[in-house]
Amino acid sequence: MLRFSLAGASLAVLLAACEQPGPETETATAPPAAEATTETAEADTGVDLAAVPFTWAGSELETFGNITVAAEEGAETAILTRTGSEEDVSGGRTSGAYVMYRLARNADLSGLVLDISVTAKATTEAPAPFMVAYSTAGAGNSGWMEFEATSEFATYSFPYEVADVEDTSPDFIGVSVPEGVAIEVESISVGLSE
Repeated sequence: MLRFSLAGASLAVLLAACEQPGPETETATAPPAAEATTETAEADTGVDLAAVPFTWAGSELETFGNITVAAEEGAETAILTRTGSEEDVSGGRTSGAYVMYRLARNADLSGLVLDISVTAKATTEAPAPFMVAYSTAGAGNSGWMEFEATSEFATYSFPYEVADVEDTSPDFIGVSVPEGVAIEVESISVGLSE
């Protein structure tokens, strides 16, 4: 009898501890209507929609191909300049500076409409053209979306619907500039399009 009582008390303490979220799992509570919508969307896609939004600092851009990324140690932003004359490629990792969106490796994003955003500015007073691409690496890409940065930080966005094809490779967001142009990138973000 005593063993069952101790086991029951231990189970009650364990269950109570599980209900208390630690600091790393705290999330803001959404209104009941939003929770219902999220639950339905999760059931339809099989993706934890709360995990979709992600932001990288400009300094997290990696270089590949035509673009050089310059970031001072400890800085959040990065300066992008063109160093190669090869044609810009929007597939795979892209030929621009890029960030890897690892969620796509573990979750099926098929059919979701993502909002891709880059916060950037020209490094001079003159407007600076630049391009952004979202690539699934294995199931298509957005092609290069063209923008023109001003001398003040602004956010440039476009929607991209992920092809309804099974793909377990990571996705990439690439940023490129033409020859003779430099931009300062503050952040790169992925979110759900409304």
